[in-house]
Amino acid sequence: MGRSKNHTIWRHYHQLPDNSVKCSFCEKLYKKGHVIKMQQHLLTCFKCPQAVKKQINDVNKSQSNLTPESTTTSLNSENTSTENIRNLREEFAKALLITGTPLAMVEHPLWVKFFEKLNFKLPNRKSIATKYLEKIYKEMNKEISDDLKASNFLHLQCDGWTDVCNEGIINFLISKPEPVFIKSLNTLDNRHTSEYLSCETEKVMKSYGVSKFVVLIGDNARNVQKSFERIKNKYPHIVPLNCAAHTMNLLCVDVIKAPEVKAFIDLATDVIKNIKKSQILSALLSKIRKEKSSSQSLKLSCKTRWGSHVSALKSLKINKAALQTLAVNDNLQPTPDIKSTLLNEDFWSMIEQSISVLEPIAESIFKLEGNEFNIHEVFMVLRNLKSKLEFVLPTITMLDDESKENIKTYIERRVKQCIKPIHYAAYMFDPKAAGIELNQ
Repeated sequence: MGRSKNHTIWRHYHQLPDNSVKCSFCEKLYKKGHVIKMQQHLLTCFKCPQAVKKQINDVNKSQSNLTPESTTTSLNSENTSTENIRNLREEFAKALLITGTPLAMVEHPLWVKFFEKLNFKLPNRKSIATKYLEKIYKEMNKEISDDLKASNFLHLQCDGWTDVCNEGIINFLISKPEPVFIKSLNTLDNRHTSEYLSCETEKVMKSYGVSKFVVLIGDNARNVQKSFERIKNKYPHIVPLNCAAHTMNLLCVDVIKAPEVKAFIDLATDVIKNIKKSQILSALLSKIRKEKSSSQSLKLSCKTRWGSHVSALKSLKINKAALQTLAVNDNLQPTPDIKSTLLNEDFWSMIEQSISVLEPIAESIFKLEGNEFNIHEVFMVLRNLKSKLEFVLPTITMLDDESKENIKTYIERRVKQCIKPIHYAAYMFDPKAAGIELNQ
């Protein structure tokens, strides 16, 4: 299992599709997310706010004050009370449950032996799954509820899903501005009408005080936005918003609908699938990649992973030399069609062109998605995206004039759909920007 991220540092960086990271303040780029280097940069970054630097220094200071004696609990001490043992078991169960560790851990001989040496008796699986789970859930639920009720301003986010059992669920999150998961609603046989959605959303709002809520955020589905309109009619202070990242994903879908782009994406996907589904071809490609010092494997796009078409195309681009070597291998080759495609320079030219159109959209998605509070960045992210696409479209030879005009129309429509007055206000009050790019 990998080491968990230091969120004090990572929250000030954007992770890009190629796993590189970019400073949120000065946009300095690192090929890999090395937390020590990232921390050192923040402490010396001239654009990094003093409050952030102070927070990092405070965390470092508190960690340096911990000595081995203060971080080690002697469980065999005569002074260890029954109450302390009970608390330790609760803390252990909490750590187990929150990290998603399999409960079978408490029965594994090596773990049992390890904790026996500490004179610590592990709670059994049944007690963790019943007594401790119920107690920890109630405590955390109360803590979250009290925290939200004490807040002055809240924002509600909701999103509909279909789970693995094909059952409809709606997840509700509240931000203050840090997001907190509140509720997962199984909609059963209820249709997701605007009336039903507005009723369930209002129930959540009333639990914490309707007057505290400022913004409602949901996807771009008509029923969701109509339900928000119904709530706004009842509570005029509410500001309904489209999810900015979801809107950019829809723009990506719009672009891929262009006949030329769709045909090429299908061809590129077919190339990747043909190689990945063959165990022998995959093994041979892996061997060739190692010889050419290339470590990235081929990636397929995924409907639920926004911007993944760019990752798939870039994986082809990075492996161009290895794939063409595979195509002319004397002992084993792909099918004639795939071989012809890999050796056709027009194919690689279209990969470059497709990336140049889709990558700016994917980058905007990565900037806007996630748990960071970035409403002040939406205006400039979309403005820069529009400028980049308007600059690059005339150079794309794989698109005809009609498709280019359609894409320009899609951009205008999605930006208009996403940007609201609150985004302009947030940008204007951002100390770093102060609304410098806004006109009258």
